[in-house]
Amino acid sequence: MVESVFNVKLKELRESKGLSVADLATRLGFKERDIIDFESAKKEPRLRDVIQFADFFEVTLEYIIKGKS
Repeated sequence: MVESVFNVKLKELRESKGLSVADLATRLGFKERDIIDFESAKKEPRLRDVIQFADFFEVTLEYIIKGKS
């Protein structure tokens, strides 16, 4: 499956904060499997999920979905 910018950015942001998949899942109320599936492009996030990730990592929606500041 082809990765989208979101998948790559989510993993980069998580790793830049030193968070494991389990840590991020716990902090945001997701299942670990959801985070793994988002990062591996096996599952597309809902808009509210993307907003939640952007808020948590303090980035814009445009950055997390397009890679632009």
